[in-house]
Amino acid sequence: MQTLRPNMLPKILLIEQDRGQRDAWAHWLEGYGYEVSQAADDKAGLERLLEDHPKLIFLDFEDEQASLSFARTVRQDSKYGYFRYIPIG
Repeated sequence: MQTLRPNMLPKILLIEQDRGQRDAWAHWLEGYGYEVSQAADDKAGLERLLEDHPKLIFLDFEDEQASLSFARTVRQDSKYGYFRYIPIG
């Protein structure tokens, strides 16, 4: 298990379909020192989740069902077992 150094912020996975919005959010978060990985859809988001092991996911799908489906996949598939909390708003 990776521990955070005092000056190290957690990695964030940003999943947003609109590239302009995604780039703007990533730029803003990086300005605060976060490392941000990006994905344009749920499939790419699941791939980034496995590759990058973020501590937090920002998820913005147009379709609420897509958000719920993504969260369900992460919670039920053991290969994503390290990621425990998925808040949905």
